[in-house]
Amino acid sequence: MICTLGIGWLLWALNTAGNGQTPAKKLLSLTVVDERMHKPLGTGRMFWMRGILAVIPIFAILLTLGILWFMPFWDSRNQNLVDKWSSAVVLKDATEAEGPPAERASFD
Repeated sequence: MICTLGIGWLLWALNTAGNGQTPAKKLLSLTVVDERMHKPLGTGRMFWMRGILAVIPIFAILLTLGILWFMPFWDSRNQNLVDKWSSAVVLKDATEAEGPPAERASFD
């Protein structure tokens, strides 16, 4: 049963990663976007950021006795180490990920 759940989660993760989401972020309506381009991260960058790069901060957290675990609470953009290193920002809903809001012309 655990193997089936693991395979299901992996398929779900591969399906949502192209939209800048993990399964948990999908459930919470969160999207990871590029800090400069304001576009959701693709599958490759999500894998790099949440898979490979996510291992390195574990050592930093252990060396600081867990203090860096709380870094998003004092950071002005609520970013952790992985988010900072990969220039990514987590937004609350997917409509924010389409880009900076355009200025609207008034037709008064």
